[in-house]
Amino acid sequence: MKELAGRFAAITLAAVVLCVGGYWFFFAGGSASLGAGGGQEAAKSASQSKAQEGTAASGGEAVAVDAKDVKEAQEKAKEEAEKNKDKEKEKKEGKSPYPLQVMIVEAKRVEELDGAKSSGPFLILKASIGNTDKKPVSIVPQGIALMDSDADRHNVSKDGMAALAARQTPVFNAVDIPPNAAATASLVFELDEDEHPAVLTIQPAGGGDVMKFHLPESVKGI
Repeated sequence: MKELAGRFAAITLAAVVLCVGGYWFFFAGGSASLGAGGGQEAAKSASQSKAQEGTAASGGEAVAVDAKDVKEAQEKAKEEAEKNKDKEKEKKEGKSPYPLQVMIVEAKRVEELDGAKSSGPFLILKASIGNTDKKPVSIVPQGIALMDSDADRHNVSKDGMAALAARQTPVFNAVDIPPNAAATASLVFELDEDEHPAVLTIQPAGGGDVMKFHLPESVKGI
């Protein structure tokens, strides 16, 4: 009986030792292994972070934008937008980018003019030319021309202008237009029926930029 009890005690002690050893191997040892792995991952992550910081510090692909440059670019874009807005507004309102403004009062074709040596046909434009500049603008017939739809240039007809003047019709001769004032008179061009007016050009007396005024569709189709 004592022998059986001794054997049972020995078997029980061996089982306890086996359980404790297995627990230590699978759990305690495994935990230590996982902890070591976690430490390696953390060290790897820290190493990569330092490498990235080093790349940025040494001027790598990642570039920081200068706030001053961004602000200047934004201000420039805003100025361009305002300029385009003003141009569109002036275009809609029919305002001229030149110191002169032109309004066509009447446009007509005639086959001939009494007193004119030229046989015609003639195109007569009655125009009002206004000066928005702060100084007078001088215009002469020699500085005025008409471009047709084929971009052919037609100078003012001296013969036609003389014929209209002889009939007491005001025509544009040499004239000084004061600031904020306008002059209204007629211009005569020799223009065939298949030639249609498109652009009126004016160059002030004494030189200067040539101003181009696109004529209204109602005049182009005449």
